[in-house]
Amino acid sequence: MTMIESTNLEISNTQNEAVHPIRSGVLNALISGLKLILIPTDCSDHSRISIKYGIRLAQESNATIKLICVQESFDSDEDQEIASESAEGQNMGACTKLKQFWESFQKEIPCELEVRKGDVVSEVINAAKKEACDLIIMSSHGYKGLIYSMKGSTTEKVTRYAPCPVLCVKNEGRQFIA
Repeated sequence: MTMIESTNLEISNTQNEAVHPIRSGVLNALISGLKLILIPTDCSDHSRISIKYGIRLAQESNATIKLICVQESFDSDEDQEIASESAEGQNMGACTKLKQFWESFQKEIPCELEVRKGDVVSEVINAAKKEACDLIIMSSHGYKGLIYSMKGSTTEKVTRYAPCPVLCVKNEGRQFIA
């Protein structure tokens, strides 16, 4: 197995072949060009992997992380009326939850936290455009079958409309970071 090391980030070729210099150049260009990484999260255990990748890339590139949590919009007027009574309290709760979620990683990396309300895909795209993000990192839940066909994939939609590259990471399978 051949290993190329860029500070601490390792790239391996499992076929014992030399890694082409262009590939390592692409990685170095990616890392050196990162200034702001956007990481949408729902503060679940499942989304922790995207934070880990973001932290690692931010450490390698001295980039800043913007962590956003989007609270879904309400579909009906009845839901909206009930929610408006406690919206301020919910927003404060979401801010506290997001802050605690970030602090659970115990990393001294510049991070901006933001809670938004609305359609998740639209808000992620809007945040990426407004902040001129260099990369979006999202975890994928990996839904299949009927759930996927009815709901669709948030990560897939963000990837389709994002103004910058999107790194989609899964919890299962091979990982490049610990």
